[in-house]
Amino acid sequence: MSSIDNITAKILSEAKLEADQIKQEAAKEAEAIMVAATQEGEEAAQQIHQQAEIKAVSTRERLHASVDRQARDTVLSARQSVIERIFLLAEERLRDLSDDDYIASLKTFLKQIELEKGSVLLVPPRRKALLTDLDIPVQEDESITAGFKVIHNNIIDNYDYVELMNYRKEDLVPELVADLERSFETGEL
Repeated sequence: MSSIDNITAKILSEAKLEADQIKQEAAKEAEAIMVAATQEGEEAAQQIHQQAEIKAVSTRERLHASVDRQARDTVLSARQSVIERIFLLAEERLRDLSDDDYIASLKTFLKQIELEKGSVLLVPPRRKALLTDLDIPVQEDESITAGFKVIHNNIIDNYDYVELMNYRKEDLVPELVADLERSFETGEL
């Protein structure tokens, strides 16, 4: 039995060597798999981190754009309110023009134009009594808020100051905006 024992011992020894070798290869393969998995995990984590940074930058840019837009809208709204207030004050001043200023502006206008015979001057009712010394017939017109109208050859020329201001409003707004911006820049407002 010694030869059977020797063969068995040899088979067992070879099996043990082969098992050790398989264990070592399995350990190496497991180590390689672990290294690869760790590397893949690190790459995935890095990619997730980069995507999060990109998303954070994008979100931050959108927030800045939103804040900028809100600030611009607030400035535009405030500017519009100031412009509306300016026009309201101007209209109020035109309606409340002193009698002396009204007469002076009317006489200046009448000197600048040649009125045809038969022309009629229309004025607000509260101003008619002031204009007794003119060389043109004067009539009251309830529709005039400030200023006057002239009728000649069946044509009515409207010189109602408030209506003229409102008519030119679109032309005046850019000038007002430029003046407001200059005033803000120089610290006058």
